[in-house]
Amino acid sequence: MKRNETTELIVGILVFVACAIFVLPLAFGSGRNTISQAWWYSVDLYADHAHFGQAVYLPVVFRNYPSTPTPPLAPTLLNPGFDAWEGSTVPHWYPWHEDAGDNCRQAPDWLPCRPNWWVERDFNGYGLYRSYPSSQAIGAQYGPWHGGVMQTVSVAPGTRLRFSVWARAFISNDDLPNPSYSSWKPNFQVGIDPEGKGLWYDPDIVWSAPVNVLDQWVQVSVEATAGASGKVTVFVSANMTGQIPLTHNDAWFDDAKLEIATTGP
Repeated sequence: MKRNETTELIVGILVFVACAIFVLPLAFGSGRNTISQAWWYSVDLYADHAHFGQAVYLPVVFRNYPSTPTPPLAPTLLNPGFDAWEGSTVPHWYPWHEDAGDNCRQAPDWLPCRPNWWVERDFNGYGLYRSYPSSQAIGAQYGPWHGGVMQTVSVAPGTRLRFSVWARAFISNDDLPNPSYSSWKPNFQVGIDPEGKGLWYDPDIVWSAPVNVLDQWVQVSVEATAGASGKVTVFVSANMTGQIPLTHNDAWFDDAKLEIATTGP
């Protein structure tokens, strides 16, 4: 082999190796799947214009290493602290309630009436919010009720979620700071609609068990898996039906959290 032929052969091999190192990995991806494949490439080197031709075949093995799986993004719950300065419902939360119409407020069933919603600023310092400046309050005088607030949030399908909120109740014919009547129940619950339809009566909502604590804050939680819609609706709820309504039938909600659950279903 002539000297110039040898030189061109070496140059061709170096070009091929450079392509194998820098170009082909870009063409075949950078680690999304664990796949080992081998390709045989041919480099035709011509030492002169008419009389010499030589094909060099080299085995090249590329391995795509798996990248670290990207965890699903945590869902964004807007205004989880129920913060506002005034009004009925705090921003980004929407009221819902069950209403028995003309049959509400009648013994002995005490079916639900429409309650009232207000932003609780607690100017008297009774501990009616957990975090400054406010909580979401719901209640009715002499009226049984079942209701709360809700919010719909975008989330990756199949994400296992935990929703929680802090709740407090005061049920009494006396005014604060007197204690509640101990036999009455607020029946606090939280719920997750896996498809985000935003209907409190939807049968697919996953509800927590009722929690009955009076005159102190208690955390209520539930877990569910997001459906295929790419959104979920979260609900906070109190249910003061089925019992004689008193002067105060009030509930407060604060410091909600929607997070990716670390435990399975």
